[in-house]
Amino acid sequence: MLSKLQQHYGNHFSLHTADHPEQYYWFADQAGVTFGIAKTAITSSELDLLHSLFTEAETDTRLSEQQIFWKNVISGDLQENTRRSVSGSFIFS
Repeated sequence: MLSKLQQHYGNHFSLHTADHPEQYYWFADQAGVTFGIAKTAITSSELDLLHSLFTEAETDTRLSEQQIFWKNVISGDLQENTRRSVSGSFIFS
């Protein structure tokens, strides 16, 4: 299905990222693949159809400071000074 959409919309179709994400309608398929279609390239009836077939995807990819911190904790990318400042903050029983 995504390949047919890509053929239909050509350069107005984007998988995962775009230079100006606010200029796209973003959707996710059942497998969780995120894709966007440029707002200038889509009609209202096409948009209605896409909303009935796909889930609207979250477009705000900016992370808050807290989200960045936990992303770094989970991935092991903490800075050494940050690691020291949080190492005594957790109590596990």
